[in-house]
Amino acid sequence: MLRLTHVFQLTEKAGHHAWGGAERHLRVLLPALARAGHDVEAVVMCTNPGLRIFEGLDEMRRGGVRIVQLDRHSSGHRIRKLPGVASWYLRLFAVLRGRRDRIIHLHLDLIGMPAVAAIARCRAVCTTIHVDHPAWARFFWRWWLRRTDGVFGRYAAISRRVRSHWAVVSGAPLEKIDVIEYGLPEPEDDHVDRRELGLPADAFVIGFVGRLVEQKNVPVLLRALAQMPDAHGCIVGDGPLRSSLEQFSGDLGLRHVHFVDGRENAARLMRAFDVLCLPSWFEGLGLVLIEAMLRGVPCIGSRAGAIPDILEDGRSGLLFDPANPDELAQCISLVRSNASAIRELVDRARQRVRERFSVEQMVQRTGGFYARIQM
Repeated sequence: MLRLTHVFQLTEKAGHHAWGGAERHLRVLLPALARAGHDVEAVVMCTNPGLRIFEGLDEMRRGGVRIVQLDRHSSGHRIRKLPGVASWYLRLFAVLRGRRDRIIHLHLDLIGMPAVAAIARCRAVCTTIHVDHPAWARFFWRWWLRRTDGVFGRYAAISRRVRSHWAVVSGAPLEKIDVIEYGLPEPEDDHVDRRELGLPADAFVIGFVGRLVEQKNVPVLLRALAQMPDAHGCIVGDGPLRSSLEQFSGDLGLRHVHFVDGRENAARLMRAFDVLCLPSWFEGLGLVLIEAMLRGVPCIGSRAGAIPDILEDGRSGLLFDPANPDELAQCISLVRSNASAIRELVDRARQRVRERFSVEQMVQRTGGFYARIQM
């Protein structure tokens, strides 16, 4: 039996997903590790916790995960927040100081958490790298990542693309970085009434699910939709670019683009789509693609980050240049006009996801990863 303490942050506020892709991954992984017989604890640093955070943590508790919740309430100018942030990390230090005999697994914080783990003298520390962020190639980040490399016994990268990127920016040897891809359970056979999304029953619908941030490159999808006025777009998500994207859609004269608020169970809405598009500039894995493939929804993704690997360079989905809306429009037209070929692609994609991205495989690989960490 392994003794595991995972540390991650959650934030609840308007226009922000409390449970994004990485956090939803932890809601699957941690209970699965508990079911496998391990002692699993989650130390959760919560900012302005509300109903969505509480519901997710309760679900993890029911799955056998012990929760230690460190809450802080944040508002106002950044400088005024500093005392609260300092107190927050001091409480984390107090928790980790009493857990030096456990494996400490950090997520989504490459500054505060590693520093606290080092000061607390935790003996077995690892972290998961959830994205291939281009900013990490800048001088400060390269300097910092090399300074903190000694804190970590091993790294887990969520894709081969993330592994290679992390080796370059952090200077860590490849043999110190394991690839552990996300695993997903079989989805429920959920039915979606298109009317709840404002979509006509007989429309051809191109969908997007994700955070409305620059990384996701939603404008290229809107430009492609401008070339097919009879198709409908459904943009599901929240984020800082929501209002500007709605404005841009109006400027393009798009009458059939529907913006839908993000929600925790957004993946179930994919069954309302005829095709799902992920046009990102960079992407560590592309969890929404896996969710769509499991539901039998054809996928179109950009040639960026790990997306070509997920879509098998076109065998399990169509690919386009993220800067080329014309190529994206051609991919959408191909889906509309080649129903039999797309059915074969969808069947192949679903089978591949079941074989490669199962929860069982994720737990097995994670156990092997922990076994290679020296206490």
